[in-house]
Amino acid sequence: MIHSDDAPKLEKELHRVFEEMRVNKINYRKEFFKVPIALVRERIEKLELETKWTIKADALEYRESLQLEKQKMVFSQN
Repeated sequence: MIHSDDAPKLEKELHRVFEEMRVNKINYRKEFFKVPIALVRERIEKLELETKWTIKADALEYRESLQLEKQKMVFSQN
């Protein structure tokens, strides 16, 4: 999670920069991107915006989804 005093500007710029890494290329209301966090941080630093980072967010459903994907891959390999 990233806190910024100018969140709309930050969001707009990150969407522009990472457009090619968008997960859902059909429905643009689904704002998910496959981008390494180090690349996000690098880009934000170039913007020179003051931000506060929380690297380990709860994201319980996301973590559960990753676990399901791992199980699915193991099952398909057997």
